[in-house]
Amino acid sequence: MKNCQNCGHICHCGTSCTQEHKDGDGKNILILCCNYCRCKIDEYFGPGDPEYDSLDIDSFNGAWIMKKMRIFKFWNAAGDEKEKEAMSLKKAVMSVQGDYKDRFISVEYITKKGKQISQSVEIPMGRKIRQSIALEKKRLAKKAAMEAKR
Repeated sequence: MKNCQNCGHICHCGTSCTQEHKDGDGKNILILCCNYCRCKIDEYFGPGDPEYDSLDIDSFNGAWIMKKMRIFKFWNAAGDEKEKEAMSLKKAVMSVQGDYKDRFISVEYITKKGKQISQSVEIPMGRKIRQSIALEKKRLAKKAAMEAKR
């Protein structure tokens, strides 16, 4: 059974779609839904073919789709290497920064546009970590000042 793509009712090719409903007084009234039926005609598909195109719109217009996840390769001066798959550089760095004791680590990855990037990143990275390190430095400075007064 086919449905009209304008009104959603059963296909009414060549005629207007009218529906009978009861109004507030209980009287039957005739409502005109649409004048022109737009039902899907299977001109391009055979009896056994699916009723959709197997190509999505991105494949059709030639767009290149890259996965969201990228592979990041990390290493430090000592030569310790790690690979991490993540959506962004920050997420990848935050997941591996606990494994390195260095102040800087090097990272290599390929951008969404296909450019290969190799750079050094200062760790620790992340707002909460930076704040806790700053607070720890202040606390140690106060402690050293208190001991110097004694």
